[in-house]
Amino acid sequence: MEKTFDPIKDRLGYFKSRKHPQPDYSQSQMQIIDMTGQELRQLLIDKWGYSYDVQFRRTQGKVFLQVMWKYVEQASFPLSEAEYQEHINDIANYLNALGGTIQVQTFITQTKERPRLGKAVSIPLDLGDRASEWIL
Repeated sequence: MEKTFDPIKDRLGYFKSRKHPQPDYSQSQMQIIDMTGQELRQLLIDKWGYSYDVQFRRTQGKVFLQVMWKYVEQASFPLSEAEYQEHINDIANYLNALGGTIQVQTFITQTKERPRLGKAVSIPLDLGDRASEWIL
């Protein structure tokens, strides 16, 4: 019998095998496996009330998604609405490819931290064995 490859089941199996606290699936948005940029933006707005900038950061072999302190609704925000939407779509696509969507959703909904001037909220991404695929 030939084994078929199912990326969603493969990704779910990976997360079930990891020793992490189980996420709270009571919220409907937590059931999303792949996330669009608009869904990521809405997650930020639901948690902190603004469309914050997000950036990937790699330090000491670890990858973090950082929620920065600047947000679209500020007059001084350097991106236009269209540029921000393109940027957040790119971030969501990378999260989907990395398999970090559930980790980000869980962290954002459970954290008590909030972005503030000069201090980003750093979300650690546990990529497991896949880290070498994404880190140069």
